[in-house]
Amino acid sequence: MRLFISEFVTGGGLVHDPLPHSLKQEGLMMLHALVRDCRKISDLEITITLDERLEFQADGVHIVTLNEDHDYKHVIEKSARQHDITWVIAPESDDTLVSLVEMLERHNVSLLNCDSNSIALCSDKLNCDQFLTSRGIQVVPSLTSAQMQNFDQAVIVKPRKGVGCVGMIKFAFGSDALEYIQNILSYPEDYYVQPFITGQHKSLSLLCLDGRAKILSCNTQTINFDHPIMLTSCVTNAATVTIQMKQLAEKIATELPGLRGYVGVDFIETAECLYVVDINPRLTSSYVGLSQCLLNNPAQLCINMHTNNVLPDMIERLSTKAEVDIA
Repeated sequence: MRLFISEFVTGGGLVHDPLPHSLKQEGLMMLHALVRDCRKISDLEITITLDERLEFQADGVHIVTLNEDHDYKHVIEKSARQHDITWVIAPESDDTLVSLVEMLERHNVSLLNCDSNSIALCSDKLNCDQFLTSRGIQVVPSLTSAQMQNFDQAVIVKPRKGVGCVGMIKFAFGSDALEYIQNILSYPEDYYVQPFITGQHKSLSLLCLDGRAKILSCNTQTINFDHPIMLTSCVTNAATVTIQMKQLAEKIATELPGLRGYVGVDFIETAECLYVVDINPRLTSSYVGLSQCLLNNPAQLCINMHTNNVLPDMIERLSTKAEVDIA
């Protein structure tokens, strides 16, 4: 079987843009982990695209190096059609991931990705929150301008189509955030505001298929809320999977049946409930430590699910925890 991995930089079109350090760091870690796991699968030929500004080596992997002179979309399309399966690794920001998946869907490429409709919904964080709320799933509520004016607690300003913590800013009061949005931001409609909720920041690594989900691991997150806000580390398989988490995963998968393969769900756990923060229709940083925490190879699980069109009967988690240092 021939696998093509369109990696996060060239796959995101960033070969034509400056290379953000945080994106480079996090993306390279995911790429290394994914290729490491895929190389353990027998009879799998692996090809990846790689931005020429990055250093990456892996025995037995064919690397297609791209620079700003290349038409990266043409290269991805051509390479994908020459392989049995394709795994697009790209951020949701600026509709990067959805545009690539839509392009490959039109060419009937066999994809190890969520479908483009689900990616489009999850990429617009405000629309996704409204959709989840309408389906009875608890999310961190958004604040209107009137609510912000009188909100005397901390809030977070977020880009609607951001990735991770990029572009987020914390303010001590809602009125400060409102002034920032109205007077500083060039496109205030591209942002929204949520109350800062005190709780445990966690994530679920899921394997999804046709409205069903299996939890691969529950992970903890360490987020620095000073400016700039950033995820500094996560610990894969650090938290116990509870009945509430299983119910949340199943509900999300049911309401978004186009979620397919590996999916990440960020949430805040409080004494009252689990507040969904993000649904990431792609690989997440927690994947980096996943192979150390499962009896099964996570890449093999994803490929088997895709090939056989069935979820595994059970996920065998080990007692191991794996810290992923992103900062």
